[in-house]
Amino acid sequence: MFVTTLELEDLNDNKILIKLPRNNLFKIHNFYLLSEWSTNRSGSTNTLSIYVDVEDKEKANKDIRFMIDLLNFMYNIDLTITTSYMISETKNLPMTKWVHSNETKNKNIIKINNALTLLFEMEAKKQKLIKKSLHYYSRSLKLSELELYEEAFLSVYKPIELISNNVYKNHHQKVFDDAISSVIPNLLKELFDEEFKEEGKDHDINNLIVPMLEEILTQRRKIKNTLLFLKLEREVDYCGKLVRLRNKAAAHGNSRNSNIGIYEYVNCMILSKEMITAYLLGEKSDVTQLDVKRKD
Repeated sequence: MFVTTLELEDLNDNKILIKLPRNNLFKIHNFYLLSEWSTNRSGSTNTLSIYVDVEDKEKANKDIRFMIDLLNFMYNIDLTITTSYMISETKNLPMTKWVHSNETKNKNIIKINNALTLLFEMEAKKQKLIKKSLHYYSRSLKLSELELYEEAFLSVYKPIELISNNVYKNHHQKVFDDAISSVIPNLLKELFDEEFKEEGKDHDINNLIVPMLEEILTQRRKIKNTLLFLKLEREVDYCGKLVRLRNKAAAHGNSRNSNIGIYEYVNCMILSKEMITAYLLGEKSDVTQLDVKRKD
């Protein structure tokens, strides 16, 4: 059993209230979450402890970091912004009220449990893709808190790219490849009533044209097809601007030379969250939005 404890406070000394019943140990799959609030002479401390029931420290570290990424994604706040991350081994869980995720009416716990259940039921490749997407999204939240908006934009764009490439590969690539490879054969059939043969000048022309046609598959078109596949049609018009911003940011490599700010980051973040959620749940993003508040 391993544990890490996060101090839930942002860079402006605001407490992050994650809306979990305090001093209740919630069991969610092989994780345990414990929200605590303590007060002393120097003030109050608001913490979240994450326990994972595994014996290997390396695996525990990966699992806890994944849970942090998931919570950051669902709360849409970097819960670690003021915490020096470390994990420690513990033999026992704390002596406090223990509540199974199936035995609570707390909406946040229910949503976390539902998301984990769906994720763990996925095939390994898709699960790995979601975890990687959550990590990039989580990283972008920290960068945005530090007002590094260009870097945050590039990080939160990454899940859009990963999911789009995956959806294209699994659902569109064969149709695309068949379509461009049939251009010359169809043209010969229509114009000359001849079958295409894998030899001679027609063969050479086909080998020249097919690679050129492959270039019509841009990242914008991959993202567009993915949005349609995920039934996020309302976001399709944003594709072109999104990709242009990404290419501009990647080309600069320096936030002082870019016009990307919080507005551009937030728009990309909204789309990224919708895509991750739709890919994971097939439902609207509010399914993975947890109640949270900052308090000074």
